[in-house]
Amino acid sequence: MGLPSQRAAPSGISRSADPSLGPKIKATLRLTTTNRDFHVNTNPRHTYKVEYSKAEGPFWHLYVPEIECSTQAEGLGETDTMARDLIGIMTGQAPDAFDLTFTPFPAGDRPS
Repeated sequence: MGLPSQRAAPSGISRSADPSLGPKIKATLRLTTTNRDFHVNTNPRHTYKVEYSKAEGPFWHLYVPEIECSTQAEGLGETDTMARDLIGIMTGQAPDAFDLTFTPFPAGDRPS
């Protein structure tokens, strides 16, 4: 049979590849349930709300209330990129580390 560190690890468990750590074991735990009332948030990503309105010419004004910052995009095709760049710069997050929801500015409540 061999030493414990030489045995094959059971499925779902892997032994450390670094011999200096000794026979430490890493395990992946999975939570499963059949109870439909139980909810586990498997998406830890944060969602930022982006409010938008049409500006002059081809431009769109974008405002992120949570960080109290705004930017503009040239055309609807740039709104996602510009909002992600703004949030990423202001929060230090990678532009693909969060989700966005876009909603129009409330009527008569457009921030300057």
